Amino acid sequence: MQRRRTNHFDDRVDKDGLITDLASGIYKYFIKSYGEIDPEVIAVENGITYSYGDYGDSCDGMLEFLNGEFHIFINTRGKPISDRARFTFAHELGHFYIHEHANALINGSAPAHSSFTGFKSEQIIERQADHFAANLLMPEELVIKAYRRKRKFEFETIVTISKEFQVSLTAALYRVFMLDLHPMMIVKSKNGKIIGNPARSNDFYYKLNDKRNLPEDSLAMSFFSKGLKSKNSRELWAMDWFDVDNDKKIFEHCIYYDSLEMVRSIIWME
Repeated sequence: MQRRRTNHFDDRVDKDGLITDLASGIYKYFIKSYGEIDPEVIAVENGITYSYGDYGDSCDGMLEFLNGEFHIFINTRGKPISDRARFTFAHELGHFYIHEHANALINGSAPAHSSFTGFKSEQIIERQADHFAANLLMPEELVIKAYRRKRKFEFETIVTISKEFQVSLTAALYRVFMLDLHPMMIVKSKNGKIIGNPARSNDFYYKLNDKRNLPEDSLAMSFFSKGLKSKNSRELWAMDWFDVDNDKKIFEHCIYYDSLEMVRSIIWME
Protein backbone atom coordinates (compact mmCIF):
# COMPACT_ATOMS: atom_id res chain seq x y z
CA MET A 1 0.00 0.00 0.00
CA GLN A 2 1.32 3.42 -0.88
CA ARG A 3 2.15 5.42 2.22
CA ARG A 4 -0.03 8.47 2.73
CA ARG A 5 1.37 11.96 2.95
CA THR A 6 1.44 12.60 6.68
CA ASN A 7 1.54 15.58 8.95
CA HIS A 8 4.90 17.30 9.44
CA PHE A 9 5.08 16.14 13.07
CA ASP A 10 4.83 12.49 12.02
CA ASP A 11 7.76 13.04 9.69
CA ARG A 12 9.97 13.95 12.64
CA VAL A 13 8.70 11.12 14.81
CA ASP A 14 8.77 8.33 12.22
CA LYS A 15 10.64 9.68 9.21
CA ASP A 16 11.25 6.35 7.49
CA GLY A 17 8.05 4.68 8.64
CA LEU A 18 9.93 2.13 10.76
CA ILE A 19 7.70 2.54 13.81
CA THR A 20 4.58 2.37 11.64
CA ASP A 21 5.83 -0.85 10.02
CA LEU A 22 6.80 -2.30 13.42
CA ALA A 23 3.35 -1.67 14.89
CA SER A 24 1.68 -2.96 11.73
CA GLY A 25 3.60 -6.24 11.89
CA ILE A 26 2.69 -6.75 15.54
CA TYR A 27 -0.95 -5.93 14.80
CA LYS A 28 -1.11 -8.51 12.01
CA TYR A 29 0.50 -11.22 14.15
CA PHE A 30 -1.84 -10.79 17.11
CA ILE A 31 -4.96 -10.40 14.96
CA LYS A 32 -4.08 -13.65 13.20
CA SER A 33 -3.18 -15.42 16.45
CA TYR A 34 -5.90 -14.09 18.77
CA GLY A 35 -8.45 -12.32 16.58
CA GLU A 36 -8.11 -9.08 18.53
CA ILE A 37 -5.61 -6.58 19.88
CA ASP A 38 -5.39 -6.85 23.65
CA PRO A 39 -2.37 -5.08 25.20
CA GLU A 40 -2.46 -7.42 28.19
CA VAL A 41 -2.16 -10.46 25.92
CA ILE A 42 0.73 -8.85 24.03
CA ALA A 43 2.50 -8.18 27.32
CA VAL A 44 2.05 -11.75 28.56
CA GLU A 45 3.33 -13.23 25.29
CA ASN A 46 6.45 -11.11 25.63
CA GLY A 47 7.01 -12.09 29.25
CA ILE A 48 6.12 -8.61 30.53
CA THR A 49 4.33 -8.36 33.85
CA TYR A 50 1.95 -5.50 34.50
CA SER A 51 -0.13 -3.86 37.19
CA TYR A 52 -2.85 -1.23 37.47
CA GLY A 53 -2.92 1.22 40.33
CA ASP A 54 -3.69 4.72 41.52
CA TYR A 55 -0.44 6.67 41.25
CA GLY A 56 -1.97 10.11 41.53
CA ASP A 57 -0.78 12.61 38.95
CA SER A 58 2.75 11.21 38.77
CA CYS A 59 2.29 9.64 35.34
CA ASP A 60 -0.05 7.84 32.97
CA GLY A 61 2.17 4.78 32.81
CA MET A 62 5.72 3.50 33.12
CA LEU A 63 7.90 0.72 31.70
CA GLU A 64 10.45 -0.56 34.21
CA PHE A 65 13.36 -2.98 33.74
CA LEU A 66 14.38 -4.58 37.01
CA ASN A 67 16.25 -7.81 37.80
CA GLY A 68 16.22 -8.79 34.13
CA GLU A 69 12.48 -8.37 33.64
CA PHE A 70 10.15 -5.74 32.22
CA HIS A 71 7.12 -4.51 34.10
CA ILE A 72 4.42 -2.06 32.98
CA PHE A 73 2.62 0.20 35.44
CA ILE A 74 -0.72 1.70 34.35
CA ASN A 75 -2.14 4.60 36.34
CA THR A 76 -5.92 4.34 36.74
CA ARG A 77 -6.15 7.41 39.00
CA GLY A 78 -8.63 5.50 41.09
CA LYS A 79 -11.06 4.95 38.22
CA PRO A 80 -12.18 1.79 36.38
CA ILE A 81 -9.86 0.61 33.62
CA SER A 82 -10.73 2.76 30.61
CA ASP A 83 -9.98 3.21 26.91
CA ARG A 84 -7.43 5.78 28.00
CA ALA A 85 -5.64 3.07 30.02
CA ARG A 86 -5.72 0.82 26.95
CA PHE A 87 -3.87 3.46 24.93
CA THR A 88 -1.41 4.00 27.78
CA PHE A 89 -0.72 0.25 27.88
CA ALA A 90 -0.05 0.25 24.12
CA HIS A 91 2.20 3.29 24.58
CA GLU A 92 4.32 1.43 27.15
CA LEU A 93 4.48 -1.55 24.80
CA GLY A 94 5.90 0.91 22.29
CA HIS A 95 8.78 1.66 24.66
CA PHE A 96 9.37 -2.10 24.87
CA TYR A 97 9.23 -2.79 21.12
CA ILE A 98 11.20 0.26 19.95
CA HIS A 99 14.74 -1.07 20.38
CA GLU A 100 16.39 2.22 21.25
CA HIS A 101 13.94 2.77 24.11
CA ALA A 102 14.18 -0.76 25.54
CA ASN A 103 17.97 -0.94 25.16
CA ALA A 104 18.38 2.31 27.07
CA LEU A 105 16.55 0.71 30.00
CA ILE A 106 18.44 -2.57 29.74
CA ASN A 107 21.84 -0.85 29.52
CA GLY A 108 21.02 1.52 32.34
CA SER A 109 21.67 4.57 30.16
CA ALA A 110 18.12 5.73 30.90
CA PRO A 111 16.18 5.08 34.11
CA ALA A 112 12.56 3.98 34.17
CA HIS A 113 10.65 7.15 33.44
CA SER A 114 7.10 8.31 33.90
CA SER A 115 5.12 8.60 30.69
CA PHE A 116 2.37 11.06 29.93
CA THR A 117 0.57 9.58 26.96
CA GLY A 118 -2.09 10.64 24.49
CA PHE A 119 -0.01 13.22 22.60
CA LYS A 120 0.50 15.44 25.66
CA SER A 121 4.30 15.26 25.81
CA GLU A 122 6.70 17.04 23.46
CA GLN A 123 9.55 14.59 24.15
CA ILE A 124 10.49 12.69 21.01
CA ILE A 125 10.54 9.27 22.70
CA GLU A 126 7.06 9.88 24.12
CA ARG A 127 5.75 10.94 20.73
CA GLN A 128 7.29 7.84 19.18
CA ALA A 129 5.56 5.62 21.75
CA ASP A 130 2.27 7.46 21.10
CA HIS A 131 2.75 6.92 17.38
CA PHE A 132 3.39 3.20 17.95
CA ALA A 133 0.24 2.92 20.10
CA ALA A 134 -1.88 4.74 17.52
CA ASN A 135 -0.75 2.41 14.73
CA LEU A 136 -1.13 -0.71 16.87
CA LEU A 137 -4.65 0.09 18.07
CA MET A 138 -5.88 2.04 15.02
CA PRO A 139 -4.39 0.65 11.78
CA GLU A 140 -4.34 3.23 9.00
CA GLU A 141 -6.48 1.37 6.48
CA LEU A 142 -9.19 0.61 9.07
CA VAL A 143 -9.30 4.20 10.32
CA ILE A 144 -9.61 5.49 6.75
CA LYS A 145 -12.45 3.02 6.13
CA ALA A 146 -14.27 4.21 9.26
CA TYR A 147 -13.69 7.84 8.31
CA ARG A 148 -15.14 7.37 4.84
CA ARG A 149 -18.43 5.90 6.05
CA LYS A 150 -19.81 9.41 6.37
CA ARG A 151 -19.95 11.76 3.42
CA LYS A 152 -19.34 14.85 5.54
CA PHE A 153 -16.82 15.24 8.34
CA GLU A 154 -18.18 16.09 11.77
CA PHE A 155 -16.99 15.49 15.31
CA GLU A 156 -19.22 12.44 15.49
CA THR A 157 -16.68 10.85 13.12
CA ILE A 158 -14.09 11.09 15.91
CA VAL A 159 -16.57 9.67 18.43
CA THR A 160 -17.28 6.71 16.14
CA ILE A 161 -13.58 5.94 15.67
CA SER A 162 -13.01 6.28 19.42
CA LYS A 163 -15.70 3.69 20.16
CA GLU A 164 -14.80 1.34 17.32
CA PHE A 165 -11.12 1.12 18.27
CA GLN A 166 -11.62 1.41 22.06
CA VAL A 167 -9.46 4.48 22.50
CA SER A 168 -10.04 7.90 24.03
CA LEU A 169 -11.46 10.81 22.05
CA THR A 170 -8.05 12.49 22.16
CA ALA A 171 -6.30 9.43 20.72
CA ALA A 172 -8.91 9.09 17.95
CA LEU A 173 -8.69 12.80 17.18
CA TYR A 174 -4.92 12.81 16.79
CA ARG A 175 -4.99 9.64 14.69
CA VAL A 176 -7.33 11.32 12.19
CA PHE A 177 -5.25 14.48 12.38
CA MET A 178 -1.91 12.72 11.84
CA LEU A 179 -3.31 10.83 8.85
CA ASP A 180 -4.36 14.20 7.40
CA LEU A 181 -7.85 12.94 6.63
CA HIS A 182 -9.57 16.33 6.94
CA PRO A 183 -8.30 19.93 7.10
CA MET A 184 -8.36 21.02 10.73
CA MET A 185 -6.57 22.88 13.49
CA ILE A 186 -6.23 21.83 17.14
CA VAL A 187 -5.86 24.67 19.65
CA LYS A 188 -5.04 24.09 23.32
CA SER A 189 -6.10 26.72 25.87
CA LYS A 190 -5.92 27.29 29.59
CA ASN A 191 -7.35 30.09 31.73
CA GLY A 192 -8.80 31.68 28.61
CA LYS A 193 -5.42 31.84 26.87
CA ILE A 194 -4.01 29.82 23.98
CA ILE A 195 -1.05 27.71 25.07
CA GLY A 196 1.68 26.33 22.82
CA ASN A 197 1.55 26.30 19.06
CA PRO A 198 -1.69 25.15 17.41
CA ALA A 199 -1.44 21.91 15.45
CA ARG A 200 -2.46 22.51 11.85
CA SER A 201 -3.02 19.85 9.20
CA ASN A 202 -1.33 20.15 5.84
CA ASP A 203 -4.44 21.42 4.05
CA PHE A 204 -5.61 23.89 6.69
CA TYR A 205 -4.27 27.21 5.44
CA TYR A 206 -5.79 29.73 7.86
CA LYS A 207 -3.67 31.51 10.50
CA LEU A 208 -4.96 32.69 13.86
CA ASN A 209 -5.95 36.31 14.33
CA ASP A 210 -4.51 36.25 17.83
CA LYS A 211 -1.96 33.69 18.98
CA ARG A 212 -2.71 34.29 22.68
CA ASN A 213 -6.36 35.12 23.18
CA LEU A 214 -9.44 33.03 22.38
CA PRO A 215 -12.30 34.60 20.42
CA GLU A 216 -14.98 35.87 22.80
CA ASP A 217 -17.75 33.78 21.23
CA SER A 218 -15.75 30.55 20.99
CA LEU A 219 -16.88 27.45 22.86
CA ALA A 220 -13.56 27.36 24.67
CA MET A 221 -13.99 30.90 26.00
CA SER A 222 -17.54 30.06 27.11
CA PHE A 223 -16.00 27.37 29.31
CA PHE A 224 -13.41 29.65 30.89
CA SER A 225 -15.65 32.69 31.31
CA LYS A 226 -18.97 31.01 32.18
CA GLY A 227 -18.10 27.43 33.08
CA LEU A 228 -20.19 26.11 30.18
CA LYS A 229 -19.40 22.77 28.58
CA SER A 230 -20.96 22.09 25.21
CA LYS A 231 -21.54 18.56 23.99
CA ASN A 232 -22.23 19.90 20.50
CA SER A 233 -20.15 21.51 17.80
CA ARG A 234 -20.68 25.18 17.02
CA GLU A 235 -20.75 26.99 13.70
CA LEU A 236 -18.71 30.23 13.60
CA TRP A 237 -17.41 32.75 11.10
CA ALA A 238 -13.86 32.06 9.97
CA MET A 239 -12.94 35.70 10.61
CA ASP A 240 -13.69 35.22 14.33
CA TRP A 241 -10.67 32.94 14.64
CA PHE A 242 -8.53 33.59 11.60
CA ASP A 243 -6.87 36.33 9.61
CA VAL A 244 -9.30 36.22 6.68
CA ASP A 245 -11.70 38.65 5.07
CA ASN A 246 -14.56 36.47 3.91
CA ASP A 247 -17.83 35.00 5.13
CA LYS A 248 -16.78 31.35 5.24
CA LYS A 249 -18.12 29.22 8.04
CA ILE A 250 -16.04 27.01 10.31
CA PHE A 251 -16.91 24.60 13.10
CA GLU A 252 -15.52 24.29 16.61
CA HIS A 253 -15.81 21.37 18.99
CA CYS A 254 -14.19 21.19 22.41
CA ILE A 255 -12.73 18.37 24.47
CA TYR A 256 -12.54 19.37 28.15
CA TYR A 257 -9.80 18.15 30.50
CA ASP A 258 -10.97 18.91 34.03
CA SER A 259 -7.88 17.64 35.83
CA LEU A 260 -5.63 19.82 33.66
CA GLU A 261 -8.05 22.76 33.55
CA MET A 262 -7.42 22.72 29.82
CA VAL A 263 -9.52 22.67 26.64
CA ARG A 264 -8.72 21.42 23.16
CA SER A 265 -10.65 23.19 20.41
CA ILE A 266 -10.93 21.27 17.15
CA ILE A 267 -11.65 23.64 14.28
CA TRP A 268 -12.51 22.54 10.78
CA MET A 269 -14.18 23.58 7.54
CA GLU A 270 -16.83 21.67 5.62
